[in-house]
Amino acid sequence: MLTAVLPGEAGELHRLYQSLVGQPGCVWDADYPTRDNAEEDIAAGRVWAVRDGEGRIIAAVSVEEDDVRPVFCPEDDRPAVCLCRVAVMREHQGQGLAQAMVRELLDVLRARGYAVLRLLVHPDNPPAMRTYQRLGFVPLGLCHMYGHRYLACALELA
Repeated sequence: MLTAVLPGEAGELHRLYQSLVGQPGCVWDADYPTRDNAEEDIAAGRVWAVRDGEGRIIAAVSVEEDDVRPVFCPEDDRPAVCLCRVAVMREHQGQGLAQAMVRELLDVLRARGYAVLRLLVHPDNPPAMRTYQRLGFVPLGLCHMYGHRYLACALELA
């Protein structure tokens, strides 16, 4: 189901991100995520997609450096990454795609040697909150980062 996003697909990935701006609970805007974010994720091999029958990206997920650790668990030196930019086209939402996509990503991350997956989720995004709860993420606490209030969560991978 998950496939790597290829360098020539940065524009398509960015269009997916921008299509979600203004959706309830989504803190993204015209300035974030950027095409540069998409290109950097692709170049680093840290973004994956789900595609429709014609190969178009209908959902994507990426990981990056763990920015939750310094705030909530600075003493934890286990290998960890932060889940970010989880995106599902509006017409494909509500079908469990995000949950399936993240569940498959967990196997990829375990194979890469990560012990913990952390994330920031906006508390006003109930569908995302339910998805992460179903996957077993444990709340760490509320924080203010990147100009927004978030709930930080973690999932043990080992």
